[in-house]
Amino acid sequence: MLRLEEKFVDDVLRLVSIKSFTNDSAGVLRCQQEYQKIAERMGFVTYFKANGKVLIVEPAGMTQIPEIGMVVHLDTVPFDDAEWTVNPLGEIKDGRIFGRGVVDDKAAAVMALYAIYSLKGKIHDSWQIIVGSCEEGDWSDMDLFMKENPKLAKFLFTIDGDGIQHGCRGYVDMELIFKREVSSNVTTLCQMSVPNATNNMVPAQACANIKGKECWVYGVAAHSSIPEAGENALTKLVRLIAQNKTIVSEFPGFFELMSNLETTNLKKSVGFPIDRITCEDGCYTTVVPVDCKILNDDYLVLTLNIRLCVHVASSMVSEMLSYISQTYNCNCYIKDFKLPAYVEPDSKYVMKMLESYNEILGKPTVSCVALGTGYNAALPNCVIFGPRFDNLHDERDFCHSADESRKISDLMIFLRMLKLYLKKMLSN
Repeated sequence: MLRLEEKFVDDVLRLVSIKSFTNDSAGVLRCQQEYQKIAERMGFVTYFKANGKVLIVEPAGMTQIPEIGMVVHLDTVPFDDAEWTVNPLGEIKDGRIFGRGVVDDKAAAVMALYAIYSLKGKIHDSWQIIVGSCEEGDWSDMDLFMKENPKLAKFLFTIDGDGIQHGCRGYVDMELIFKREVSSNVTTLCQMSVPNATNNMVPAQACANIKGKECWVYGVAAHSSIPEAGENALTKLVRLIAQNKTIVSEFPGFFELMSNLETTNLKKSVGFPIDRITCEDGCYTTVVPVDCKILNDDYLVLTLNIRLCVHVASSMVSEMLSYISQTYNCNCYIKDFKLPAYVEPDSKYVMKMLESYNEILGKPTVSCVALGTGYNAALPNCVIFGPRFDNLHDERDFCHSADESRKISDLMIFLRMLKLYLKKMLSN
């Protein structure tokens, strides 16, 4: 292993060794401080913004608006030690780095530093690195950061995705509350639940309590941005218990909605105006039931995660909200809402990414729209550039999984790609 590669790997392991789950502010801060030490060792200026939630790295003496900004994050999703066959806090094995955050997003954060450091004296000092702390959570870091009206680069990209993506879908987490409709004091459906429910996952199991008897249904978990990759246990459960007409009569609006989501299009099921969108980017809107529960015996609460086509406007979401509440006789609330992000794919910034990709990997690619939603939706004029390659050119994605890992050789290839891109955009 070359000396540069050894130092790079060592620094990735330094960050991976720190448990920094997104809701553990102390752990994330420790990781940011370790990252800060690496940046300052390289001679860069660092400072915190957004009440300590966002770390900025810049070249010394930069006073103008930077040309290029790189966006990364050091928080991770949690892990269960029992599910791992290697050390989740970092291990080298068979030419791979293992550990939570290697793919998402600690190795990428280190790449940003090494790319800039290796180009010292060869490019204009017109760049910044923005290091977030809540990407896997509520994005409160970027919300607060943007409210401070920060000095942002003219063009930004997150190093947290697949290939080159000039946009990403948005999402809305919607909570629907249905009141029980019964003519007696005897209820049939006592409870419904999704164990360990999260708003960005297709549920793998769901349970209903029917007159004291539990009914469990199992599916296949998947990220809610690609629901077709999983099997929704909640949808299966509702389909099963809907055979009982007494249960349906208690929450008729709920069962009608769940049935329509399976059998009709989005305009007929949730009032989404699909006929008003012409999408040349090949993305689409999806509605995923992710959680359900009964509160105070009389109210059924359904949570929907709706992934929005990149061309959706906020007015369309308002129309959908009104349609659902009126059609299904429920109260409807927005819990979280992120509009899509979009940059014209023929912009010079994106075109230079495509050039760099082809020159280093030797395989042409095209920019596309990400099915998920990332930090690029929180910042203006921001796209996605790696650190994974186009799915056609890469191994399967180990992001968020047990034994999360990446080939060291692939990390070094993307580091070369990143360096070439920065050199094209910031050459002296």
